[in-house]
Amino acid sequence: MKRDMELIRKILLQIEKAPYQHTNDTVNLEIEESTNDKINYHVLLLAEAELIEAISFSGDDRVICFPTRLTWKGHEFLDLSRNEKIWNKVKSFLGEKGIGLSLVIVEKALEKLTEGFLHGLLP
Repeated sequence: MKRDMELIRKILLQIEKAPYQHTNDTVNLEIEESTNDKINYHVLLLAEAELIEAISFSGDDRVICFPTRLTWKGHEFLDLSRNEKIWNKVKSFLGEKGIGLSLVIVEKALEKLTEGFLHGLLP
């Protein structure tokens, strides 16, 4: 299965909206146009990348992964990608250049574009 950075961003946004629980309660994710398997796979990727904490269960030859909260890194990535205009510019630019949307590349591009945006705001 291919990694979908748009789905990753949507998952992070939904986890952020969920109320914080002091227990191991999980966040229920409902994302239109995505299957449960695809969402589960991307939750697992997010946990591996340390953007979220999650609880995993395995059995019947599959792993199910439930998100519990964002990590510091997850909040940082989400803050960089929150602005829809900046997010779309980064996706468009990297796509035009034929550059893959790896997490590291996307983060760096988001940082650079955000810095440029901020320089334009400062006197």
